[in-house]
Parts: sequence; structure tokens; C-alpha cells
Amino acid sequence: MTVMNDLVCNAFFQISEEAGKLVKMDNRDTMSARDINCAVRLILPGELAQHSNDEGSSALKHYEQNSKKDLGHGNKGTMD
Repeated sequence: MTVMNDLVCNAFFQISEEAGKLVKMDNRDTMSARDINCAVRLILPGELAQHSNDEGSSALKHYEQNSKKDLGHGNKGTMD
């Protein structure tokens, strides 16, 4: 189990480092989903990169849908 954890942590570190480099190359301050997507394609091999990006896109879409629902509940009872 420790070996698997080390592999995942190493992949996360490499992807975050590469995404950070991409942000710096564009002289930006904020990392976007596109930066992560590109970093994954650079670090992970072929089909693993494609599957990872598909899962990441799905998770991001799910998050955005849920955060929109949460925003609608917080505005009840406020005065304009």
C-alpha cells in the first residue's frame, strides 16, 4: 500500500510542478483546469493521460453544477 501511495504522490507532484511551469511561462498568477490538463498530457503516458483528463473534466463539471446550486440557496432573505 505504501508503494501505491508513493506512486500517486509522485504523479501529483510531477503534474503540479509541470502545471506551475506552464503558468509561469504564460506570466499568469492563477492555475486553470487547462494547465492541469496540459500537464497531465505531458507527464502521464497515452491512454492513462486521456482517462485521467476525462475523469478530471467530469469531476470539474460535477463541482461546477453543485456550486451553482449552493449559490442559489444563500441569497434567500437578503435585501437589495
